[in-house]
Amino acid sequence: MIDFNFFQNKVFSVSEFNNLFKSIIDEVDIFKNITLTGELKNFKKHVTGNYFFQLIDKNSSISCVVYSFLDFNYNNKFKDGDKVKITGSLTIFNKKGTYNIVVKRMSFENEGEILLNKNLLIKKLQKEGVISDKKRNLPKFPRNIGLLCGENSAAYYDIVNNINNRYKNCIICFFPCIVQGNSAKNSILQALEKANTYDLDILIISRGGGEDLSVFDDEDIAVKIHSIKCPTIAAIGHDVDYTVCDYVCDVRVSTPTAAALTSVPNTYDLLLNLEDSYSKILNNIKFKLSIYENNLKLLNNIIENNSFSSKINNFSNNLNILKINLSNSLSKKIVEYKNKISLFDATLDNISPYNILKKGYVLVYNNENKVISTFKEAKDYDDFKIKFADGSIKVKRNGDN
Repeated sequence: MIDFNFFQNKVFSVSEFNNLFKSIIDEVDIFKNITLTGELKNFKKHVTGNYFFQLIDKNSSISCVVYSFLDFNYNNKFKDGDKVKITGSLTIFNKKGTYNIVVKRMSFENEGEILLNKNLLIKKLQKEGVISDKKRNLPKFPRNIGLLCGENSAAYYDIVNNINNRYKNCIICFFPCIVQGNSAKNSILQALEKANTYDLDILIISRGGGEDLSVFDDEDIAVKIHSIKCPTIAAIGHDVDYTVCDYVCDVRVSTPTAAALTSVPNTYDLLLNLEDSYSKILNNIKFKLSIYENNLKLLNNIIENNSFSSKINNFSNNLNILKINLSNSLSKKIVEYKNKISLFDATLDNISPYNILKKGYVLVYNNENKVISTFKEAKDYDDFKIKFADGSIKVKRNGDN
């Protein structure tokens, strides 16, 4: 029996209170055999062999676990969206102060309406073009980033801190809204409407995981997100949570941290890339300059070799060579002609009549100084000149003998 007077004026530590609350639940028989009905969400098998999932309806959810020793091959029997009936016991997880249902039995009832309606809405929005494979690219260097999430939420501080740590060249425009409960839909629609009046480069729509995300499966919100003028990033829930808005947004990430990392570059990485690019450009310029320098030297040599002064020098050199060749050729010809003249002189000497006179012969000339070589010619003249080797004398014909 619980003594409620024990609680009066008692100050508990967190661990004491969680342990006390667990012992109270363990004592109450009704919590040991509870039967619930709802739809499966995030149904998966852990590496330990335990199954973890949430049992949900339109307004609420509760965490559940099926321990591995009760494994009846649930993984092949159930899937997200199935409506099931479970029987189990309520327990407290002391460290976090959360409670869940330890499932002993689970049976299939029918296809769940929540997932069915969600799939029907997705197909409808696909036909209308609200959900499309054509996604807008995020700008590399955004200036104005819109952030739509709960005020003072963990998602807000996570995104803002990560963006500021990575990239300080942008302004974060915050559009606070309620993300859970009856007033969440209108609050989100108003925040989206306001965000669309700003000159934003990116709009991040974020919501922490582990809570009710049903408002992000709303058709009106999906249509409003589709009308946003800038690219949108969905960071709703955890990696296993897929809402209708995730399909509508241009980029879907698993966590608020991932949204920050995706939306902006890292300044440090940019500097490293800039230094690397600078080095590559500098090396490329040096390489190009080396090529141009070699080409310039080659062109300079060509110009020098083909310049007017160069041609004159070439012509002068060629002329000198021709002169030398001509001089050599003339000298050779002169020697040849001298040799020939000497040969002719020797020949002439041999055949010269004056040399014959030295042998005792004479030459007879008439008074016209013509050589008379026959007796018949001599009859026509009276005066003659006789040429000896060492002189000549004049004679007169005395008779015909």
